[in-house]
Amino acid sequence: MIRLFSDPHDYGEHVKLGRFLIPAASLVVLLLVWAAPLTQARTWPGIAFVVAADRPITLVFAVVSVVAFATCILLRRFRRGAIILGIVCLVGTAMFGLRVIAQGAADGEASPANAEFYGMAWNARGEDVSDVANAVGPTFHGQDRAVVVLPETPWKLGEEVADILRADGHDVVAFAPDWTATSIIMTRALVDDGQYKVDERTPPWAGLALIPTTPSSQTPIIVGTHIQQPSPSATDTWQEHIDWVNEMCSRSPWVVVLGDMNSTLNNLGGDQLGDCSDVAAANNAGSSPTWPTTLPPFLGASIDRFLVGKGYTAAEATWKVDRSLQIRQTDHWPIKVSIPPIDRR
Repeated sequence: MIRLFSDPHDYGEHVKLGRFLIPAASLVVLLLVWAAPLTQARTWPGIAFVVAADRPITLVFAVVSVVAFATCILLRRFRRGAIILGIVCLVGTAMFGLRVIAQGAADGEASPANAEFYGMAWNARGEDVSDVANAVGPTFHGQDRAVVVLPETPWKLGEEVADILRADGHDVVAFAPDWTATSIIMTRALVDDGQYKVDERTPPWAGLALIPTTPSSQTPIIVGTHIQQPSPSATDTWQEHIDWVNEMCSRSPWVVVLGDMNSTLNNLGGDQLGDCSDVAAANNAGSSPTWPTTLPPFLGASIDRFLVGKGYTAAEATWKVDRSLQIRQTDHWPIKVSIPPIDRR
């Protein structure tokens, strides 16, 4: 038999060292994962996916800590290891859970009746067009300035939704070019006022941007998004799409970004993207889940976003997840947004 330690004292010293190094290394790894959203590591393949999962990570740490402390009580033989594991997981629960709370876990507030601009974004992939039209119709009711962004609703489906809305008495215009999977439907009054045109320089499948003749507080640049998800094989495309939104935000103080961003605040590195500010974060709802509908909200991620340019005040705008809608096929909850009246400029 090969003896690894000739002196029992050496073995005891190694055990003591291991008891220190294992929890210390665990805490260091925990801190590095938690801090990833604060660094460029959030854009690395694989890491970009992990940083979006604060809620599931919090739940896993909480469950493991409970199991560890239960083991400590029931099984004396594993007490020391269980205590160490339980403490590490308890720290992880606190770190990730507190960030969820700090970013804002509420579902937001409903739009007021006196808003200047109303909007809705819903990745309604797979839903029947009549159900989509019925869901978005109230956004246009009695409004002159309203916008609905429909990611993953290609041009034919977007036109069909607009046709149903017009048949229901809503005077709307659909922008649904055949080179993107995102449709934007707007009130005709807003379209005529801004003389909106499609920006042909949009990266493939990133969404759709509409540019007015002269951007203003009443006729902002409209950026409807369907950003590539930051999966390990598509991180570069995700970054290209994010850079596109960033560039759009720099074009004018009057910009509205709305849609499926496939990005949490952790992915974006905070509540700012260039010159645009995240409205949900400004209203204590930055981590409110919008995906997936197949899981309880406390396990979801907030990836549908509403950002406004620096001409607006994000805290004065509104953002709300609509969980009252009956979802049949899609895995996204719709979000409803608004911007209050401001001085005409």
